[in-house]
Amino acid sequence: MDLGLIGKRVLVAGASRGLGFSVVAKLLAEGAAVTAVGRDSDSLNDARALWIAESPRGVVNTLALDLSDPDSVSPLSAFLDNEDGLDGLIVVAGSGRPKSEPPTAAFASASATNVMPSLVSLEAVGPLLRKSSSGAVVLISSIAGSEFIECPPEYAAAKAALHAYASHWSRELRPVRVNVVAPGNMLTKDSVWERRTREDPSGLNEYLSREVVLGRVAQPDEVANVAVFMVSNAASFMTGSTVVVDGGQVRQW
Repeated sequence: MDLGLIGKRVLVAGASRGLGFSVVAKLLAEGAAVTAVGRDSDSLNDARALWIAESPRGVVNTLALDLSDPDSVSPLSAFLDNEDGLDGLIVVAGSGRPKSEPPTAAFASASATNVMPSLVSLEAVGPLLRKSSSGAVVLISSIAGSEFIECPPEYAAAKAALHAYASHWSRELRPVRVNVVAPGNMLTKDSVWERRTREDPSGLNEYLSREVVLGRVAQPDEVANVAVFMVSNAASFMTGSTVVVDGGQVRQW
């Protein structure tokens, strides 16, 4: 399938590792030009070398910026002023790691990590996306935002907020399309699933066979494929939607 991404310009927030890394790699393979944003410049530089090795003709610019900081709007906007327009935004930044904090502090931390990057990114790039003939936004959420799973409650609440924002933004930003991808369990470096695979493989297998229809965790590429499809012209009549990629874990009809 031709996704229509050749020559399109896409910003990926939270790009240097895990799912974000895979999203950038898939976009470059489809011929998109990518602006990759992450907090750590060294990680971005290492990632860029790998992206270019895989897609030697790929166009990828990097920007080290902490998008959990509201003050990042201005530097992100200024950086994009030097770019040749923008057609898509994929916000991957987020974390569900539990923290030993009181509920108020935990929610503030979870919101900064999982919601603020989307707010900062949209505030900075919204005007550019409106100028595109095919502007699209994809927010990476979690199945924790729509039904109960075992995770920190502040993480679930923050992801639920993304779903609400996406519903409103799909109307407020039209004709820019705004959609959500909600992954389930995913195996990335230093994730809780990598730790459980190493420390308790039999317990993890029992959990997965009981809770997940496909009986395994996802690889980042499997979720990245869906996110890239959603930001592409191939999904041109989709907006305000949440696409679940969880191997059959959710129990909603």
